[in-house]
Amino acid sequence: MTDTANPECAAVLGGISAYLDGAASSLVIEADHTGQLEGLVRERCLRAPDGHLRRYDVRPFDPAQIWEHVMTSTGRPRIAARSSRRPM
Repeated sequence: MTDTANPECAAVLGGISAYLDGAASSLVIEADHTGQLEGLVRERCLRAPDGHLRRYDVRPFDPAQIWEHVMTSTGRPRIAARSSRRPM
């Protein structure tokens, strides 16, 4: 359901929909337990994302946590995260 009352909004939604249609898979990563962004994508772009990662405690995501989720969601082999500590 696109917003035909606002042509600018319809153009943006059309671009997002086209981008999602060309993607191999889509994941919504949001720090909101209700899944508001995922709901908007589903409602406005008429496409359900393939997966999601949500934080329920309002804390920021750790990049390693996102990487791990993306790797397991796409079926790619997991690679141990590099340590940021340098050897002495």
